[in-house]
Amino acid sequence: MKLEIFFLKSMRQVFMKNKSNDIQLTISLQKPGKSISSYQVVETSKEKIKTHCRKLIETINQSARQTDNQQVSSEWIKEIGQILCDELLPSTIKQALRSTKATCLILKLDDYLVDIPWELLCLNNQFLCQRFNMGRVVMTRQSIAETDERKEAGPKKLWILANPGGDLPGAASEGLQICDYMDDISENNIPIIADLDTNISIDKIKTNIRNSDFVHFAGHVTYHPRDPEQSGWKVSDNKLFSVRDVDKMAGSGKMPDLVFLNACQSARTEEWEWNDNARDDSSSLVNAYMRAGVKHYLGTTFEIMDEPGSRFAIMFYKNLLSGMSVGQSVKDARLALMNENPAASWAAYILYGDPAISYFGSNEPETNLIILEITTDKKRSSTSENSDTSQVWKILSLVTFGLTIIFALLFFLYLPG
Repeated sequence: MKLEIFFLKSMRQVFMKNKSNDIQLTISLQKPGKSISSYQVVETSKEKIKTHCRKLIETINQSARQTDNQQVSSEWIKEIGQILCDELLPSTIKQALRSTKATCLILKLDDYLVDIPWELLCLNNQFLCQRFNMGRVVMTRQSIAETDERKEAGPKKLWILANPGGDLPGAASEGLQICDYMDDISENNIPIIADLDTNISIDKIKTNIRNSDFVHFAGHVTYHPRDPEQSGWKVSDNKLFSVRDVDKMAGSGKMPDLVFLNACQSARTEEWEWNDNARDDSSSLVNAYMRAGVKHYLGTTFEIMDEPGSRFAIMFYKNLLSGMSVGQSVKDARLALMNENPAASWAAYILYGDPAISYFGSNEPETNLIILEITTDKKRSSTSENSDTSQVWKILSLVTFGLTIIFALLFFLYLPG
């Protein structure tokens, strides 16, 4: 019996080891047009990474709620960024990123890695989002809506949804400032028309969003990682335009080229979950909009303060209409905010989509572009773990059968008579 207990404990230890949270990352740095590229494999702990990410998000969120100007410093964010950089990037990739002359970096990620703040990895005392015009391109096993690209002739249409709840004067001011700027710039033959709305219903969003090239939202966004139906924009009458509403719109018509949700945690996401038996639903706002066919999605990972958030938005649109690429428009607005405001709002913004595209100028040339591709085969790891678990149970079954035979033989040997 002692032998059996010892063996069961050993099997349990093997089983727990096989359930380790270590993951393997396949990382490569590529140049467009090249037929071959090398990659490296890095082993790291996803749980350790998640712990650092939670600490980063929770600390910045807490500071954004403070009224005593106790803000998180860039130096503290750098410390976390350096730890993440060392955990995630091998030395050869670090060296290549330090030495490249490219200005534009595409992060090509799989759906298991989107919850990591790659933009805040700190290399050579500089955040990646300071060094590069960055944008994320995601590889997912989820279905993606097939929609036609917007090719309408004439001015671009910007729909501004500001303060639909009526309780954010800063958001109302932001919407008005952006609209006024668009009106002024359109007089200088810049082809854009802005429309400002404050009384917004769900039905109005479903109608107008398809008629808009760009959509800007300044208001409340709710984020619920375990209940996507409760994640969405708060609109008039305290209703919610949710992730599920976006999912329902997918595939039935054109979506905007650019959606900018300038609200707290509007780009925050967990892993984009997928399995064979689950419903093919989106898990977050960014997941839903990108799957529905939006070309660029700009939002925040953290909670942000009203004034720096509005400043970022206005600078972003000024950059965009000057002919800059989307990625450079984000980076330059970020750097300006870093220089003029002590709050960590500059760190919150994340762009999904090709950063080299320009809507009012020329796209950035391929010579300025590099692609950092990072993947992990979660499904294969899960299969391997299940296989190991199956082997453990097979061994346990054989041992149990063997012990049963031994006890039966002993019983008959010592049977009286």
